Amino acid sequence: MKTRRKFPRKLKLALFIIAAIIFSAGLVLSVYAVSVQFAPLSLSINLSETYQEMEGFGASGCWTFQEIGKDEQAAKNAAQLLYGDGGLKLGILRYNIGAGSKETNHGYGENRATESFFISENYKSKESFSDPANYDFTRDKNAMRVLDECIKTGNVKAVTLFANSPHYLLTKNNKTHADRKHEDNLAEENFEAFSDYLLIITDFFRQKFSALENPPKIYVSPINEPQWSWGSDSSVQEGCHYEPKTLAKFLDVFYKKLHAYNSEHGAGILPDFFDCGGYTDKCKYKKYISEMKKYPYFDELDSLSFHSYKGKNKRLERQIFSSYSDRKLKGKAYRMTEYCEMKTGTSFDIDRGLHTAGVIMKDLTILSATEWSWWTAAARFGFEDGLIYYEPANLAEFTCTKRFYCMAQFSRYISAGDLRVNVTKTDFLNFDGTESCAFLKPDGSVVLVIVNDRKVSRTLKLGGYSVENMIYTDADNNLKEVKPDGKIKLPAKSVTTLILKKA
Repeated sequence: MKTRRKFPRKLKLALFIIAAIIFSAGLVLSVYAVSVQFAPLSLSINLSETYQEMEGFGASGCWTFQEIGKDEQAAKNAAQLLYGDGGLKLGILRYNIGAGSKETNHGYGENRATESFFISENYKSKESFSDPANYDFTRDKNAMRVLDECIKTGNVKAVTLFANSPHYLLTKNNKTHADRKHEDNLAEENFEAFSDYLLIITDFFRQKFSALENPPKIYVSPINEPQWSWGSDSSVQEGCHYEPKTLAKFLDVFYKKLHAYNSEHGAGILPDFFDCGGYTDKCKYKKYISEMKKYPYFDELDSLSFHSYKGKNKRLERQIFSSYSDRKLKGKAYRMTEYCEMKTGTSFDIDRGLHTAGVIMKDLTILSATEWSWWTAAARFGFEDGLIYYEPANLAEFTCTKRFYCMAQFSRYISAGDLRVNVTKTDFLNFDGTESCAFLKPDGSVVLVIVNDRKVSRTLKLGGYSVENMIYTDADNNLKEVKPDGKIKLPAKSVTTLILKKA
């Protein structure tokens, strides 16, 4: 006959006390979490604690500027919505340097094959890429038309020329994607030719912009998301994989060429390295940076560019990367150069706008991003990857979703040169569902943006400032301006921007 083993009384008592503590702590946290959602939101701004200086907000012309630019009115309308004062008022335009996949049996999706400025019929050897006579800059005229209309708004402060792949005549297989996944597709003997190709195209844009009263800065991004596979017959767009050592060595060649170009022309063309696919361990950014550190150019870089896909709307991944950056990348700014949701469908729901606002907020505050750029500025209906949407049958008519208006709550009011300052709240556990950031403008005013992700409105307590203007977007309103009379009320599920002056 088996006897039941008895627990000592002291052990029972200890377990009971532990359970009671856990239950009590959970009860206290639950009460706290509920109470902070209904209590006034109390924020404090400290102008003496400063962080990054903004370069601005932007978007890319891929893949649709080539289609939109077929219609002159469509180009004008798109430019005003994206870069005009009455639209998003973006300040950064990312222009794709096509690799010529329209000339190959590419097999890509709609609008994803590109023209190249290089005249392939003139190709004799890799040295052909260093001769400006072998380029035709009347090509890609539709995308160029949209770019020109964006420039006319006067708000474009920077243009980034980026390449998803080297020209197909410079790749190992004469395609704009590799035959196999995770296979380098740029031969080392073509490093210099690819660099020449990029700089001849850059020189065209430099001369083009030089006639402007306030020409935009020019960045060159020679690679894009080097860690992804970009290979096999299943490829849906131009792309080139680089192993860490290959990437670091090519960037050394390109950087030297860029430095020589700037010296020869008295130019200030800036490198944009390295458009990393993300900042989580899955993106292997540490291996790439470790190889880049072996070359002198790495110490001369002021910033590194990353995409925000893998972190999505989470805090932990950003906090881990921020800690790494503080320890290993001291002094280098973080630039967020690409993000979209990569989902099918086109949602007009406020939750999609709040998602985008949450990504922007976390990238600005946790990663101290100096640039924040969306991926595809315009998209056809059917994908969650656009800021403005259109149908091919009516190119000049665009539709804006809540994402557009929620992003505008940042991009319209936070400009290049604005300095992020500290803003804190009493809810240090962040149970109240709000996130905020504040920027000091050169004229002394402060822009405060608050995301309220909860289904209840909030009353804001803010000492030491008067509210000059209040603008908000929620389920029923887009960029609605109000003049607060007394209490400041933040609507449920909203993004609110406050323009503040010292009281």
